[in-house]
Amino acid sequence: MTLLTKIAWFLLAAGTCHQAFADTTLTLPMSGSVRAPTCHWQVGDDNRTITLPTLDRRNFPASGAIGAVSFTLRLTGCSASIAAANFAFVGQSEPSNRAQFLNLGSAKGVAINLTDSAGETIRADGTGSTRRVPVTGTSAQIDLTVAYWRLAAQAVEAGDVKALSTITVTYE
Repeated sequence: MTLLTKIAWFLLAAGTCHQAFADTTLTLPMSGSVRAPTCHWQVGDDNRTITLPTLDRRNFPASGAIGAVSFTLRLTGCSASIAAANFAFVGQSEPSNRAQFLNLGSAKGVAINLTDSAGETIRADGTGSTRRVPVTGTSAQIDLTVAYWRLAAQAVEAGDVKALSTITVTYE
């Protein structure tokens, strides 16, 4: 074996030993989660149905609201960093009056009207239908009223009245 070959073998062995004993690889898993501040619907408010009174069709006004029912929706368990909750309402609007919620039932000549605690209409078409409510402590609530709405120039015919509103809550 030549001197050059011996040196090459020595360098190769030294390099192999160095890698086998000095290099160590570690895979270190790291995880976590980042969540947006949130609140939770109070028990019962997350799947709520508002029932209006049964009315005689002859008692409806020429146009406007009748048979109002007030109710409150509540959020609880709000994160400490939340200052306000924004309730955005939207639904299928009545073609002849876009502010009112379309009656999906069998009655004719009526729609559903939704108002806030100040008596302002919450429009079904989503226009100006967001209400800002302060969070106090860890909760927030919004007071609402729902009523039948007699559609002008339409006869009221007996039947069921049904409407839906989707409420999306965002936080500040």
